[in-house]
Amino acid sequence: MAPFEKISASLRLRETFVIFAERLAGWRSPATSEGREELERNDQWAAKRRAAGALLFVGPRDFDSNGPGAPALVSRVTRLLVLHAATRRDAEEIAHEDPFHVTGFRKNHLHAWSN
Repeated sequence: MAPFEKISASLRLRETFVIFAERLAGWRSPATSEGREELERNDQWAAKRRAAGALLFVGPRDFDSNGPGAPALVSRVTRLLVLHAATRRDAEEIAHEDPFHVTGFRKNHLHAWSN
């Protein structure tokens, strides 16, 4: 089997999910020592998840959703994560082990991604 076919076959065995990370009142700016430490923990966690092939993309959102009529949750979403997992339960475990979620800086909302 060619390398591309192996990758393609392995991806078919996994589902894609997106996590909308909602900033909570407990958020600490990376300009503070607590926020900087948490950002470092989060970066280490993300690097491990990327290396394992679970985390595909993570970053701040850049869509303009704060205009009039925007749903309340969407206007508080400050980060998106896209991941692969074998099952929804596996994806939920990943979402709930995110250091920002664990500390109460953010709340992760998991959704299946149909493609």
